[in-house]
Amino acid sequence: MPLDGTLHTRASYLAYEWLKQQPPFDVIQFPEINGVGFHSLQAKRLGLAFHRTYLCVVLHSPTLWHRTENREHVDREDDLALDFLERESVARADGLISPTNYLLSWVSRWGFRLPDEVYVQPYVSHVAARRDDVGSRCVSELVFFGRLESRKGIEVFCDALDILRGRGALEGTPVTFLGKIGRVGLEDGASYARRRSDHSGQSVRLETALGQKEAIAYLRGRPAVAVMPSLADNMPYTVLECLAEGIPFISTTAGGIPEMVASEDHAKVLAAPEPSALAALIERSLREGPSPARFASDPDAVRREWIAWHELLAARTTRAPAPASARPLVSVCIATRNRSKTLQQALETIRAQTYAPIEVVLVDDASDRQEALEALERLEPEFAGRGWQIVRRPIKGLPGGARNTAAAHAHGEYLLFMDDDNLARPHEVESFVAASLHSGVPLLTCVVDHFRDEHGTHGAPTPTMRWLPLGPALTLGIVWNTFGDANMLIRRDTFLGLGGFDEDAEAAFVEDWIFLTRAALAGVEMAVIPEPLFWYRVWDEANSQRQSHRASLHRRLVPYLNAESPDRRALTLYTAGLHDREVTLGALAYGDETRAKTMEARFARAHLLIAIGPADAAALTPQQELVVSNAATGIRLRSEGNDPIAWLPVCPPPFVHSIARLEFSTPKPACVQLFWSTRAVPHPSEEQSTLVCFPRGRHIRWAEIPAAAHVGRIRLD
Repeated sequence: MPLDGTLHTRASYLAYEWLKQQPPFDVIQFPEINGVGFHSLQAKRLGLAFHRTYLCVVLHSPTLWHRTENREHVDREDDLALDFLERESVARADGLISPTNYLLSWVSRWGFRLPDEVYVQPYVSHVAARRDDVGSRCVSELVFFGRLESRKGIEVFCDALDILRGRGALEGTPVTFLGKIGRVGLEDGASYARRRSDHSGQSVRLETALGQKEAIAYLRGRPAVAVMPSLADNMPYTVLECLAEGIPFISTTAGGIPEMVASEDHAKVLAAPEPSALAALIERSLREGPSPARFASDPDAVRREWIAWHELLAARTTRAPAPASARPLVSVCIATRNRSKTLQQALETIRAQTYAPIEVVLVDDASDRQEALEALERLEPEFAGRGWQIVRRPIKGLPGGARNTAAAHAHGEYLLFMDDDNLARPHEVESFVAASLHSGVPLLTCVVDHFRDEHGTHGAPTPTMRWLPLGPALTLGIVWNTFGDANMLIRRDTFLGLGGFDEDAEAAFVEDWIFLTRAALAGVEMAVIPEPLFWYRVWDEANSQRQSHRASLHRRLVPYLNAESPDRRALTLYTAGLHDREVTLGALAYGDETRAKTMEARFARAHLLIAIGPADAAALTPQQELVVSNAATGIRLRSEGNDPIAWLPVCPPPFVHSIARLEFSTPKPACVQLFWSTRAVPHPSEEQSTLVCFPRGRHIRWAEIPAAAHVGRIRLD
């Protein structure tokens, strides 16, 4: 089934789906990076799974830490989703392990909520530390060891090399860049390394395709010193491997690196993360030979500690939570208008619920179709017998107002809002209530299965897509609904305390998004049950299909604007507007790409009228401000003014639709305009033209000339 969510949200959900089907584990470790444990941790929080399993999160490199330390922009929605997934993974873990005090301090300063159990424990080394005598080795090669990117210090390394070259300290010393390719500003790391090495007079090579074992073998197989000049790092494996393998190295005092190296060896192998200090340490290593460095913590002791800790966790005795004895009344609030068929289907799924006690509060929003009114009359006896309610509103309103009316008439401790065209799974109410009672979370949404309206009246529908909302991800909530659907469970006192749904006309059909945003901003604890509890109907008449994006854009930002300072309000509006523009441009680009593919296919089937290519310069007749000449791979057009014009040699036949394939190479952005004439307008005019834009470089674009009564030739500007 297609999953609707970001890449890493889908990965986390699939990990949860797999883990819950396995025999129980004693311990499961998740890295915080990419939030792969998010759904599993939420499931345990809500009492759904992993009752006897210790869920541990190990810090590695949070997304925003990596972005900021690598001087990269946070300019993708996925970055915001990852930040939320990672924060929630840390907050919901049974225990958190950080390999360094440095990274633990960073996540604390950055506002991560930490669990009660927090440990600082180095990574386990894969081999015992070697005791090679590296001090007697003569260094004859410098190797930058690590990803070729800013955070790993490639710029500092190249600056240090320039200093050493100026001193004549690198005579005959080859330099190798050993690592995967990253980014340095707008440039890839390999291009940056080549550019900085041009005209150096040194032997410089790049090894960017080696795996971990091959890279270590490369370093051990030659008299080289590895240089890892990180600007920020947690517990880099490059340093760990060099310590374990006895490979001579030089690194920096950045991040958690000093915690890896014995304190008495710091001065020998660690420099401040700036060019002059790094150059001085490299020069000393070239002159005196490398200095050995030792682990700050004995690897064998670290391994024993890890094993002992896991054995302790496995010995813990835990029990699954007992079912709650209390069964609070749940009021199922349904708003309806003129949809008797789908309403009957929705009510049938409520009658089939495994939970009791339930009351239904059905609000009719001024239905005016006879079949709908008759259906309500037929429901009256059943509702009276069950103690359920039908509330009739005399004047048609909006969904938010109808839902508020239902809440005002409800008696339940909990409210469950449900649309009249959706279908509840039999265990929906029971699952919602059990999760809320277990966790104490007063507001819950859930994973949602979509189905098409063609579904009949019998049997469970076949889902076409599964939506994976994240919950209270407020940064993402500015641009899309990440909280969940209106089909939510909420304590009645919490709902009334928040003032209910927005009843403004501009809030129509996004009132659930606005309400959940307000709840999150007010600090109401909420969560998403990682299980589908109802089916969401998708059809042409559905409200969500008719909502006006423009009309709702500002209204859904109102909760943010009310909660912020004037400066932050402006920033919020700017962020939302920028996102809206990017989405629009992306849609236009997709449309252009689709149109180009269609034009290419039509062009391939069409009758060829004329082809102008290399050596055909004479086929174009310059009219003004244009010089036309042959070139090796085409025709060179050089403008000599602001309005260069040429004529094509033939005109399409009358009443024939024509397609032009244009392939241009241009040193800067340019436009090509094709003009045609008709008997009604026998001269070129803007109304009878098409404009084709070309970015810098070589590109293919398409143009259409409609089937008009052409006269004369086609003009190219």
